[in-house]
Amino acid sequence: GGTLVLQDRWDPSAAVEMITNRGCSYTLAATTFLADLVDECERDGSVLPALTHFGCGGAPVPAALVERADAVGIRVLRLYGSMEVLCATWNRPDSPVEKRCHTDGPALSHTDLRIEDGELHVRGPHTSVGFFEDAERTAATYLPGGWVRSGDLVEMDSEGYVTVVGRKKEILIRGGINVAPREIEELIVAFPEVRQAAVVGVPDARLGERMCACVVLRDGASLDLTMMTARLRARGLATYKLPEQIQVVDQLPATASGKVQKHELLKRILAERS
Repeated sequence: GGTLVLQDRWDPSAAVEMITNRGCSYTLAATTFLADLVDECERDGSVLPALTHFGCGGAPVPAALVERADAVGIRVLRLYGSMEVLCATWNRPDSPVEKRCHTDGPALSHTDLRIEDGELHVRGPHTSVGFFEDAERTAATYLPGGWVRSGDLVEMDSEGYVTVVGRKKEILIRGGINVAPREIEELIVAFPEVRQAAVVGVPDARLGERMCACVVLRDGASLDLTMMTARLRARGLATYKLPEQIQVVDQLPATASGKVQKHELLKRILAERS
């Protein structure tokens, strides 16, 4: 019974106009599109109180961005999902702002969650049942009893709200110590100069990997390594987690759905070194 409003090519300015004129109340999009929309509202002074349900996931959703969205009338409902499980957790419209900012919500109805060695396992009627013609990968991901291994590291609070803290495959190992890039990225993207951030591991002969922070800056802004590390120290980030390199880029390479392609960033860094 709802009206579907589509945009052929993403344009945040046109999106603000469409949402305002049509009274759009719900959308589901990755962080990149939310950030574009909030930037556009802040730029021209628009507010979008009709947009009460902005489901956002697919990439880290910084708490600072949720707060900025609230200020322009957009109610962000952080969620967690994947290709294998579709959507597993989702903040509700009545979730407290603290939960909407800092968690990815509680489990969906008829969905079971468990945490094994920090990794989220999901079971529900919406999960897929395997990978086509790939028995080895299926066996590694799909467990007895209908459970699907997510590959994501999470924490769950006493009220059942889940927060993704990292991905097993993305964990960086510096001098034998595991580091989750997501924690660092969320701190950096809260800087007023930074529009987007991604932390990647650069191969190092001595430590295995050293961290490089790739950042997209706002127009006219500047940020150097000294300034960045000083702020991260002030926020309490442990010394071994501090990036040892900063790379300013025009944009972060991403898929059509907004997922950052970190392997492409690493290619660029290594190409510049050679």
